[in-house]
Amino acid sequence: MVVASDRHGMVRCRVIPSDEGEVIVAQYEGYCVKCREKRTFEGNVVELKNGRKAAQGSCPVCGTKMNRILGKDA
Repeated sequence: MVVASDRHGMVRCRVIPSDEGEVIVAQYEGYCVKCREKRTFEGNVVELKNGRKAAQGSCPVCGTKMNRILGKDA
């Protein structure tokens, strides 16, 4: 497991071997609006309409969609 920190929290990455090669799954720390707590979620990196990158996933407790805006170098 690779752990890297940014100024807003920790980002953990796991490499999962599969038949088609290795898949990198990243865990991000974000705020769940429904639970009103910070949670660690597994997310995919997506590009928003304005060109910024964000991690998108679901809360492991309640299943609500969570977003975390990433830095420009992500």
